[in-house]
Formats: sequence, C-alpha cells, structure tokens
Amino acid sequence: MSLSARQLRLLNFVRVIANILDEAFTIPGTKIKIGVDAIIGIIPAIGDVVGFMLSSSVILAAVLLPASPWTIARMILNVIIETVIGLIPVVGDGFDIFWKANMRNHRLLQSYANINTRPRDDRRAVLTLFFGTSLVIATLLAITLYAASLLWSFLWQTASNL
Repeated sequence: MSLSARQLRLLNFVRVIANILDEAFTIPGTKIKIGVDAIIGIIPAIGDVVGFMLSSSVILAAVLLPASPWTIARMILNVIIETVIGLIPVVGDGFDIFWKANMRNHRLLQSYANINTRPRDDRRAVLTLFFGTSLVIATLLAITLYAASLLWSFLWQTASNL
C-alpha cells in the first residue's frame, strides 16, 4: 500500500514547517542551524507558548496522516520537553537550538510513513492526550506568569519604600 497524494502533501508540509521552525538559518561562522522556534523562544514565556502552538501544526498533520498513536505520543513528548525546558530562562533558549523537536518529529513521521504500517483509528485518544497536555502547559505558564507578577509587585514595593 503506497501513500496517497494527500498523505504525501502532509509529509511535505511537515518537512517544510520543521525546517522553518528548527533549521531556517545558520549562525554565521558556525554550522549550527536555528529556526524561528529558537528565535521567538527568546521572548520569555510567550515565545515558548507560540513555539508550542506552531509545533502543534506538525502534530496535527500526524493525526491527519494518520500516524500510529505511539508515533503521535512520541511527537507530543518531544514538543512537551522542548516547551517545558524552553520556559527556563537562558538554559531553555540553548536547549531549543539543539533539541529541535520539530525535526525529530519530522523524522519520526517520515520513518512511520516509510514503514507504512496500517494504523489503528485511535485519533480521539491521541487528540485528548494532546489537548490535555496543552492544558497542563497553559496552566504551568499561567502559574509562572502569576509568580512573576507577584515577584515584580514585591520588588516594586520594596524599591518604592527605599
């Protein structure tokens, strides 16, 4: 059984998006490639959330392909790892450059397509897992932003009392 034209378009979409997000530019004087994901990840918290949303398009393409639930779960884990570690200032920015969750996910999806096994129709479970994970990350982000606002308020009051 070969891939349909629609599936080939989805795989090409994933390849293009993964390249843009993870390897669009080369750092001058090095062979290190970075993408839009690493660049927007520099913006504290918000950049990582935007990167997460962009990476979600790769996972959605895997669901539409359809890839196996195991492949999709591994893809989700790659994005979660990149997003959670990306929230750590400075360390997360460096991690984004080398982890490249989207390129990892492209390779997983390409490998799955090459094996071309017949997938089970477990898309509902995968989508539930994906959106549940998104909710957890959004909650962690909200807690982080709340803690940052408390810290800012404390520092502002302390500075005002000097």
